[in-house]
Amino acid sequence: MADSAHIKIKNFLKKGRYLAAYNLAGRSLQLEPENVNLKQQYGLALAKLGMLDRAKSWLWDLYQNYSDDPETAGILGSVLKSIYKKDKNRDDALLSRNIYLENYKKNKSFYTGINAASMSIVIGDQKMASLIAREITGEITSGSQDFWELVTLGEAYLLLGNKVSAIIAYKKARNTIERDHGMFNSVYGQLILLADHIDVPVELIKLFQPPSVVVFTGHMIDHPNRPEPRFPESISTHIAEEISKTLDQLDAGIGYSSLACGADILFVEEMIKINAEVKLFLPYSLSDFVESSINFAGSKWLSRFNRILKDHSVNYITEEGYFGNDDLHSLLGSVIFGKSILRAESFGIEPALLTVLKSSGNGREVPLGGTEYLVNKWPFKKNIYSIDPERFIKQYQKPVIKRKITAGRPSVEVQNRKIRHILFADVVGYSKLSEDKTPLFVENLLQDISFNVKALPHQPEILNTWGDSIFAVYSNIEEMMEFAIALQKTLIDSSWDNMVGDNSRVSMRIALHTGPVFLLDDPLTQRKNAFGNHINRAARMEPVTMPGNIYASDQFASVLKIECYKMYDFEYVGIIDLPKEFGKQEMYQVNIPA
Repeated sequence: MADSAHIKIKNFLKKGRYLAAYNLAGRSLQLEPENVNLKQQYGLALAKLGMLDRAKSWLWDLYQNYSDDPETAGILGSVLKSIYKKDKNRDDALLSRNIYLENYKKNKSFYTGINAASMSIVIGDQKMASLIAREITGEITSGSQDFWELVTLGEAYLLLGNKVSAIIAYKKARNTIERDHGMFNSVYGQLILLADHIDVPVELIKLFQPPSVVVFTGHMIDHPNRPEPRFPESISTHIAEEISKTLDQLDAGIGYSSLACGADILFVEEMIKINAEVKLFLPYSLSDFVESSINFAGSKWLSRFNRILKDHSVNYITEEGYFGNDDLHSLLGSVIFGKSILRAESFGIEPALLTVLKSSGNGREVPLGGTEYLVNKWPFKKNIYSIDPERFIKQYQKPVIKRKITAGRPSVEVQNRKIRHILFADVVGYSKLSEDKTPLFVENLLQDISFNVKALPHQPEILNTWGDSIFAVYSNIEEMMEFAIALQKTLIDSSWDNMVGDNSRVSMRIALHTGPVFLLDDPLTQRKNAFGNHINRAARMEPVTMPGNIYASDQFASVLKIECYKMYDFEYVGIIDLPKEFGKQEMYQVNIPA
């Protein structure tokens, strides 16, 4: 049982499914509470979830009994190193070094050894760093074909000041495997850490530098009967050439885009040509998207669209239909922009924005949520690369032949379908309260929540409660965050423990999601309420949220990132299995500013 769980947890961690790893490790430990491997993985999952202090406490207890184990020492040392990177407290660096060093002296493990040497540099102990580095260069052969052994050898040479040998070893390591963003980013992070203390050749940093992240937006091919040309098909080849030149300039490695006929498809095709990773997004169901954004341009563009889909998966804003809901296109843009920023931040870099948009001139009001609005919201103004089709229209445009349109927007339209931000919250611990504590809970804790919510400048569009659960809907994402923070703060500041006097503990799980919902009058309550698949999805997110935390879907996190850049930080939680067979959901932990 433990061996099987161990393998599953290891795979979850490798795939970035950190909450799944945490949950399985926790359940497995209930059956085998003394299993060291499970304890290690539980601590590692905590660290990957961004809960460094909890991980430190858990692994420290484990380390007291298993200090000779290289794996335990390595994970604990790594957690302390991560804490140091965040707070720059030398005590954390010293403790990390000492744990690595103690284990290295016992086991002569390359992993703990090189980390002991590097952390010695961080704390200013050059003598110890050099001593360990020399030992490692004497043990690892330059003929090794193992990536991590060669990286370790290169790092040892770097600590000794032998830059030539370091570059040779690192280059050989780089050539042993295909591009692996996770492994390369780990090496890059270590080089950046060392660069604060020793001279690290720029060549090495560039060797493992994270791939540039490019988000794209651009016009569709002109509708056959468009009165004024914006992107006529006759200039598509020239636009593709400009895209190619820009991607080469950016050294593009990862791209985010939709897949409408015209500029989107041209961008994706050029990314595929250079073997770059592409992340594709559609606003609604495939059939409706083909009808609204592909078919009118003719069979050639449909064939190009299908060729891309043959080898690449897509992510949907909603898997339901279009239903005349143009707000889905705005949400699509926000999600694509925000996702690119989140991905780039995981590498410690800034993304680039590439556009193919006809210049519209100054002085015109920019529609809220439209493409121009998003471009104006882009936080990295120096990283905007624009291609204006107007440059090519006069030179290459062919006479427009009007023709009968055989396809267009799906005809079905549904009123009262709007993009909304959704919250489900649950007071954890309520169900364990004795019956006589229920009035106290209602009269005190719920009263405090009510007081704090009513004090907010913006009230929810919809607010429901039942028992210990809260449901809220907002049209504005910043206002939703104010509401969520007010809920969490109430629980943190409450004197509930004193009220009940029996060590009862309560905390709150808060789940946030963004998507299209139906705003309708509820026949039962005679009040407006929100309905739809995305309400159900948000409800399924709440039970898998860690108590005391705020978790957000990737859609909510993406929109929040583009609308409120730098106001909130995120920790990647992973791709989570939702209850009641509701599929999977990519989720982030929202860190609230102090």
